[in-house]
Amino acid sequence: MLVIIGANGRIGVELVKQAMAAGREVRPVCRDDRDTGVLDDIVDVQQVCYADPDHPASLAPVLVGARQVIIAIDARVAGPGAPLYGDHAGVHCIQAATDAGAQVALYLSVAGGYRWSPSKLNRRAFHLDRWVRRAQGCWSMMRFACFHDEVIEGHVRPPDGGRPRPVPRSSQYTPLSRVDAARVVMHNLPTLVAGRTIYVGGPQILTSDELAQAIAPHVVPGRGPKTHFFPLPPGDLSVLPDATHAAAGTLPQQTLDQALRRLGTGSDNTAVQNAAGDVSTKASLPMPERPAPGPHPADLGKNYKVSQDWGPNLRRVVHAQLMADLADLGLSPEDGTVSFRHARSHTQRQALAHDGTLRPMIGVRVHDASGALVHKGPVDFLHDPLARELRIWWRRADGSIPATIWRELDVGVKRRAAADPCFVQDARVQSFRSGHELDRSAASQMP
Repeated sequence: MLVIIGANGRIGVELVKQAMAAGREVRPVCRDDRDTGVLDDIVDVQQVCYADPDHPASLAPVLVGARQVIIAIDARVAGPGAPLYGDHAGVHCIQAATDAGAQVALYLSVAGGYRWSPSKLNRRAFHLDRWVRRAQGCWSMMRFACFHDEVIEGHVRPPDGGRPRPVPRSSQYTPLSRVDAARVVMHNLPTLVAGRTIYVGGPQILTSDELAQAIAPHVVPGRGPKTHFFPLPPGDLSVLPDATHAAAGTLPQQTLDQALRRLGTGSDNTAVQNAAGDVSTKASLPMPERPAPGPHPADLGKNYKVSQDWGPNLRRVVHAQLMADLADLGLSPEDGTVSFRHARSHTQRQALAHDGTLRPMIGVRVHDASGALVHKGPVDFLHDPLARELRIWWRRADGSIPATIWRELDVGVKRRAAADPCFVQDARVQSFRSGHELDRSAASQMP
């Protein structure tokens, strides 16, 4: 039995549809009957159960016989006219699922749910998430980047007719549809590991400027004050496609551009939801698998002492990022290869990422197609386990994190790097800790 708590939410509806299309026995659970009409054409009304996550005693009856539980209560809102969930709503569901003998209880949240998030809604999500992570039970967590409908409602065509909000500057987004979010959940449900958090983003990486340009042809001016629908929060919301595929084993397919093209001329809430691919009456199709990538073109395919703990995923990431950073140094050898024959680790610092272990190295070399030496030097990295961020670069003469990499880091990653003793002498980190980034003239002097 699969129990879906929050079945009348946007992801919940898609989960119910996809589970039933797959022939699963599903028990949809809602908080109350305020907004259950979205399930009318999907399940018989007598199949819908009711329980309030803020009241743990109500959860036990709906979880009888549950083998898998998905907790899709929106951490930020509890439905039309309903108050926000209390801090313990999520952990109540986890504990009740564990007590019922469920094999796994998957809690769905948002990628930006941090204590220091600039978004009030995401700060609210943090308070629910932290109790789930402390639970002694069978919990797993999946955190999603922003959704297509959030982009459309807040920035393109607000359902309340108000003026769309501007896209926050200096941010990066990987939006996905609720349909794809549900597909990723169903894909991972059989293999979830207790205590593990999976981050999921969409198939595209969009800076704030790119996002603004993408939605510009579709924006409806609106009337009166700005819409009551919230804007996208700035900062920690992007989950890169490679990271999504590595963590979730599959990749969302629907792009924001596809959702925008489906907008048509409707401006009501239903039209917005359908355009975003989030409320559909059609049976969901199985998610296509993305083929596993082979070795990077710069990989010589040889194993040395420094690479013995890497594994294929980390190996590809190392080669890809070093070649990309080489271009930032003004070197782009055609058919270049990276050699670790003379490389060795020179510190005990290490990162456990992409199914492997990485350490700082010296003596790494790059050769062109003729075998001539193009570049050699030490390699350093920044690893942020919380955001699943790994950035690798050729160490510069001044030892600083390269400007191109620093600019791409989310605010939360920068804050944690500023607290890392490894980067205490870094000029960019020191500037960040002082409360301001390096000015442009100073930044331009640093490679």
